[in-house]
Amino acid sequence: MFKTAVGLLILLITSLINPVLAQEKLVFSVAPTQSVFDTRELFTPLVKYLSGVTGREIALKASNSYQSYVSRMRNERYDILLDGSHLTSWRMKRKQHVPLVRFPGTVQIVVVMGKESGISRLEDLGHGRGVRVCTFDSPNIQTMSLLNHFPNPLQQPTIKRVKDESELEKCLRQGPGRVAVFKRELWERMDQTGLKVLFSSKESYPEMTLSAGPRVDQKSRDLIRKALLSSEGQLAVIAVLDHYRKEKFIAANAKNYQGLDQLLIGVWGFE
Repeated sequence: MFKTAVGLLILLITSLINPVLAQEKLVFSVAPTQSVFDTRELFTPLVKYLSGVTGREIALKASNSYQSYVSRMRNERYDILLDGSHLTSWRMKRKQHVPLVRFPGTVQIVVVMGKESGISRLEDLGHGRGVRVCTFDSPNIQTMSLLNHFPNPLQQPTIKRVKDESELEKCLRQGPGRVAVFKRELWERMDQTGLKVLFSSKESYPEMTLSAGPRVDQKSRDLIRKALLSSEGQLAVIAVLDHYRKEKFIAANAKNYQGLDQLLIGVWGFE
């Protein structure tokens, strides 16, 4: 009895002296648009910075596919994520996530083809037309923005999956019957020789967003938001900003994500 009482007292004192010890480890992840190795190289400094800012242990968990990423997301294995605004919207509605910061700008897509492709309408990309569309695996927001124009699943284009932006143009230029889905900002700065736009989207969505789940307490959320909006924070995560060609993070407004989860209707892993 005495030993039990002493043990409980020590545990109570320890938790009062350092409440962080009583908190569970948080897990950070990011959309799998690069290899696991590259993800670890790129985001480890960010995760360490956020650990220092919050005083909580944060682990980086990288996924090698959207299938594993979505599965872990559904099972609430992640606490802090940086990914597309439609995924943020889905988590806000179903997993009690809160958007903290995001990259400035919006996502708009352009569908690009070779000038000699002979394709004249977006509908010509439909399944069975012999066209292969170079884009990321579902549910990447570029891909979902395109598929949103093909509500009949049987008519959706045949996808030629790429791993990152560097593969998009290479995939497009490999031969006839190929088109590619680009973010407008990438298309505008790339070599457009021999290429033309088939379709330009009117819809636009908030850029990649960092959100936090229910295991991240309000104090930690506030600290993360404040840190990533500060000049010190921007410098600490400069490698991430450079990778995505962004100058800074900006505050995220929850109102801008309402209804974006509709892009995920019919996608495996989302109800």
